[in-house]
Amino acid sequence: MKRKKRNIIIITTLLTAGLIYVIFTGIRKTSVYYFTFEEFIQKKDEINSKVVRISGNVVPNSIKVEKGIANFLVGNQEKNLKIVYKGALPDLIYQDSAKVVIEGTYKPVDNTFYATFLMTQCPSKYQAEKKKTE
Repeated sequence: MKRKKRNIIIITTLLTAGLIYVIFTGIRKTSVYYFTFEEFIQKKDEINSKVVRISGNVVPNSIKVEKGIANFLVGNQEKNLKIVYKGALPDLIYQDSAKVVIEGTYKPVDNTFYATFLMTQCPSKYQAEKKKTE
C-alpha cells in the first residue's frame, strides 16, 4: 500500500510541475509590453528589438501605401515615429488623428517601428455631455 501511495504522489508532483512549466512558458511567449506613444518615446533606447505594443494617434495625411507596404507616422506635433506595416489597413485609419495600436519591433538604426499587428481604436460614442453655463 505504501508503494502505491508513493507512486501517486510522484505522478501528481510531476504532472503539477509540468502544468506549471507549460503555463509559465506560455505566458512568457505571449506577453508583450504596452506603452502609450509618450511612454515609448521616453524609453525607446531601452527597448531595442523587443516586441512591444504602442498606442498613439496617426499623424494626418502621413499614410503612404506602395506594393502592400504602408508607411505612416504616429505621434504628436512635437515628435513622430515612422511606422512600416505590411498588410491590409483598417478603414478607420484614414480618419483624422485615428487612434491605433501597433505591435512590432523598434529599430533605432533607422528610427523606425516595424509593425506586425495593427488595429484602430473606435472613436467613443459616449462622450461626456457639455454643461451649459448660464
